[in-house]
Amino acid sequence: MLSLSYGDFDQTYGSGFRVLYDRGQYFEGAVLIGDYLKAHRELTIGQQKFLSQHRNASRRLESAPCHGREVGEGVWFPPYGNANQRSNSVCLA
Repeated sequence: MLSLSYGDFDQTYGSGFRVLYDRGQYFEGAVLIGDYLKAHRELTIGQQKFLSQHRNASRRLESAPCHGREVGEGVWFPPYGNANQRSNSVCLA
């Protein structure tokens, strides 16, 4: 996956890191994004920023109390908070 273009890795559903994200493999997705960032120094600052935001969101989801379960309304993941911060989500099951 590291050889994919930025568009295929980040902007295409069902491709790149989104394959892992869709499976609920948030930690693995975060690691993959980090590896992709290291391998693609040619990315623009904006592309690096978006991938970093996806990586941080994946880390937050991995550490969320509802990981692997359905989440109820009122879930809030701070967009620029600590990547390891737990959410105040409500688990339904």
